[in-house]
Amino acid sequence: MNTQETGEHVVKLTIDDRTFDMPVMVPDDATFADGDFLEDALLERMLKAERERDEFADVAAVTIGIRWKRIGGKERGNLRLAQISKASPILHHLTDLDFVVWVAADHLRRQTEVAGMVFARLVEAILYHELCHLAYEPEDGVVSLKGHDFEGFIQEIQTHGLWKEELTRVKNTMQQLNMFEK
Repeated sequence: MNTQETGEHVVKLTIDDRTFDMPVMVPDDATFADGDFLEDALLERMLKAERERDEFADVAAVTIGIRWKRIGGKERGNLRLAQISKASPILHHLTDLDFVVWVAADHLRRQTEVAGMVFARLVEAILYHELCHLAYEPEDGVVSLKGHDFEGFIQEIQTHGLWKEELTRVKNTMQQLNMFEK
């Protein structure tokens, strides 16, 4: 039996070459005291692990800070689980960070699976999503932020089908992953 530990949190448990997803503690509101952001070594290590994926090799040189955020809020009516932003010039000057990520503790607490905890795979997926916003521009060697590959509504697909190319690309990708019947 082998556990991969980060601070006081266990993320993965391996027994006889089988790996199990383990819970991650989401800070409660009182943990924030009077602040809106909270440092967490586990969150930092999870971000580091996601950044080590091959698909992020061209943005490996950027520095990224991460914090829990007390309240994530909403964007256009949807819960904001996390957000990556370019560091302001003064923040970059003071910290040498190029980008910052926050993860919404309030929203994740509502999705808890075990007494105030969420499974690591949910946090990993959220961090991966935020890293997908990074775009390397080889012509000038700059890393910037990009929007989503697709945006749409279930209702529009139900009414008009896959009417634009980006929706067809999503369908083809899901079919390749056997995510729904062809």
